[in-house]
Amino acid sequence: MSERIPVVGRGASSHRSTVRIVSASTAALATLVTLAFVLSSFSLPVGGSLATQVQPLASNNSSSCPTLKLPTPICHVIVIFLENQNVSWVLHHAPFQEYLAAKYAFASQYYSVIHYSYPNYVAATSGSETNYQHVHNKKNVVDLIRNATGKQTWMAYYEDMPTPCDNTTAPGYRTAHNPFVFYQDIWDNPSLCKPHDVNLTDFYAAENTSHMSNYVFIGPNSTHSCWQTGSGERICDPWLRGFVSPMVNSTWFKSSAIIVTYDEGLRTDFSGINGTKGGGHIYTAVVSPYACAGHNSTVQYNHYNLMTTTEWLLGLGRTGYNDSWTLHPPMYDMFCFPTNGTGGVPVGWTGSGHLAGTTPTGIVQATWRTRDSLVD
Repeated sequence: MSERIPVVGRGASSHRSTVRIVSASTAALATLVTLAFVLSSFSLPVGGSLATQVQPLASNNSSSCPTLKLPTPICHVIVIFLENQNVSWVLHHAPFQEYLAAKYAFASQYYSVIHYSYPNYVAATSGSETNYQHVHNKKNVVDLIRNATGKQTWMAYYEDMPTPCDNTTAPGYRTAHNPFVFYQDIWDNPSLCKPHDVNLTDFYAAENTSHMSNYVFIGPNSTHSCWQTGSGERICDPWLRGFVSPMVNSTWFKSSAIIVTYDEGLRTDFSGINGTKGGGHIYTAVVSPYACAGHNSTVQYNHYNLMTTTEWLLGLGRTGYNDSWTLHPPMYDMFCFPTNGTGGVPVGWTGSGHLAGTTPTGIVQATWRTRDSLVD
């Protein structure tokens, strides 16, 4: 079965959940905005509620990736980058994204690094800083994957890209949204780039098999990414629903984390992490069997934290740019993992963990404190 989006007032079987957006200022905590959403039943691969699907594991190696020695049960990280909308717009005009925020884990204080698009794609895939669109020799997530212990794989899928590894802008496809064709070690190696940086149509073949790569980057076209103003309710959000729902019901979803985010907010919004100048307040949700269901994080994050989260989940090294786990720690509080069988937390866990009273037995609820105090 595919996912069903709730309709307000449909019946007594629905229940209500809230997503809160907390905006921080340099002086004090600003107004708390509460948005209510109606959630209907959601079909998972086995059935039952999201929380009860997660069972304690004897080890931290994913059963679907038995040869990889990873820090967590997740061995597939799928990043979906949408375009140019603030979080407030998304939570008022994009019902499916509202649903994901309420059902899974929502980062209510997530910020773009800078305006415009290109540097945010680079930040999320390497941790480096640049606003000049050119081929550059930057260590990136692909380098980390290729150098990782075990045989990890990667793919980048771009809707409407004319040919594999294409660095020419075309209708629906913008090269500024494809950082992989600007990393010199990828661009200069066609045998590496062309098989791995491909049209989105190739993703559907992979999705229908059990051969999903460990790291996947998804770039929708200009219409489906919400980049075109006014297309949210009519086009891009329904497209995202049709794209993500089959993934949630796939066999490989049980060991996956789908991260839905935006490159930047509106060009009039220069808010950034910790009150600094940035690229705007944007939407980010983690969709996973291991996402803390209904969790509304108030920890401040940006695309550098997305990079470190990828490094953490897949057991990768560091690029050495803005991926310091002290300055930009992984988004620990968004995930609830089973214990490692000895009463401890998953291997590689560097935050403090506790068993929350409302969490099913065996599930570790993170309490990660950095910059702000997180209260679950």
